Amino acid sequence: MSKVYWNTILYEGYKEDPLPTGKTLLYLFFKDNSGKKYRWTPPRKDLEEVFIKAIDVEKRNYPEGAWDEELKKVVIKSPSRPHDIEVFKKSDSIMNEKEFRSFFNNLKAAASYRDHMIDKFAELYDFFSYEGNKYISKILYDSSKRLLANFTNLTKFTFESDIFFEVGPESNIRWKLWPAYIVINKMGIGQEQRDQQFREYFDELKRLVEIAENSYIEYRSNIREILFI
Repeated sequence: MSKVYWNTILYEGYKEDPLPTGKTLLYLFFKDNSGKKYRWTPPRKDLEEVFIKAIDVEKRNYPEGAWDEELKKVVIKSPSRPHDIEVFKKSDSIMNEKEFRSFFNNLKAAASYRDHMIDKFAELYDFFSYEGNKYISKILYDSSKRLLANFTNLTKFTFESDIFFEVGPESNIRWKLWPAYIVINKMGIGQEQRDQQFREYFDELKRLVEIAENSYIEYRSNIREILFI
């Protein structure tokens, strides 16, 4: 396999170009070590992504260093920050971290859930479907989009696949994955077949929960890093 040789590109400055519409186009100029020049019109969301990553790396390299503090000051001044903080607080009031953790833990440990979790997730999904409730920050927008996609896969399997049965209002569980007394006694499926099918369902459930949980951890981490709340 041939070795890849990377050119070093240095920032050369910027230029503002007025447009006939009265708006302004921003160009950034770069030059590599062979003298070749480049011009980039940066999308604002791409700049944000690079900037946020610079903060993350700086924080890890020099915790509480001078540049760490200066970069944070710039982020705090971001015009999108008040809107995104409000979106987060409203969404968190619908379903907060403690409730998410409880939901995940019940599914992973006992393969069970209660009715109110369905209602909370449906409300959260509906909240983010409105344009005004979507994050302006590209990182948060993408993160919440991945989160909802993974939750959709989990909820389709959990709520819409007819593999969870209603235990009853007298129970603290309410809905449970293939409980033996229903599957064996009422459906007439043998113990061995029931156990094998349960393991297959439970393995898939845990896989979907793990994906959803990881995306939620990523989402909360991005909230903390970008909004400082």
